[in-house]
Amino acid sequence: MIDFKDQVAIVTGGGRGLGRLYALELAKRGAMVVVNDLGGSMHGDGEDASVADAVVKEIADAGGRAVASHHSVDTPEGGGAIVDTALDTFGRLDAVVSNAGIFNSVPFDQLSHDDWTRMLRVHLDGGFYLSQPAYRVMKRQGYGRFVFISSSGGMFGQPSEAHYAAAKAGLVGLSNVISIEGAEHG
Repeated sequence: MIDFKDQVAIVTGGGRGLGRLYALELAKRGAMVVVNDLGGSMHGDGEDASVADAVVKEIADAGGRAVASHHSVDTPEGGGAIVDTALDTFGRLDAVVSNAGIFNSVPFDQLSHDDWTRMLRVHLDGGFYLSQPAYRVMKRQGYGRFVFISSSGGMFGQPSEAHYAAAKAGLVGLSNVISIEGAEHG
C-alpha cells in the first residue's frame, strides 16, 4: 500500500463525491488532510460549512488528522488561504488534489457568458489559484505532487458541455507545464 505518513495533502471539493473519497483514502494511508469544500450545490450555488466539517469528523473518528477549509478556489485569495490552512495547521504541504468543480449542461448556442466564465473560474482558474501558491511552497521544500481531476468530457467533449470541456482540457495543459517546470525541483 502506498503510504502518505507525515505528508500533508489538500483535497479541493473534498466534502462530497470523489473528492470525499480522495480525502478519506489519503487519510487512511496516513496523510494529514485539508478538506476544502465551500459546500455549494452541484451548480455552484450557496455555501454549507458542514459539508467539509463532516468529512473532517469522519477522518478524525477513524484516527486520522484533518482540518476543514471553507474557502472558494475561484479567487487568488481563496487559493492562498487554502494553502495557508495546510501550512498553519500542519507545517507543510506535500500534495494537492485539485478536484473542486461545478457542473451544468447548457447547449452551445444557449451558453451565456456568465455560464462560460463561472465554469472556467471554478475549474481552471481555481486550479491555477490553488496550484501557484502550493507550487511555491513545494519548490522551496524540494518536493511536491499535484493531481488535477479532468474527465473524458474534457478530453473528447460531450453535448451541452463546451464550458466544462474547455475548463477540464485546460487543467491538462496546466498540469503538463507544472510537471515540466517542477521536475528540477522535485
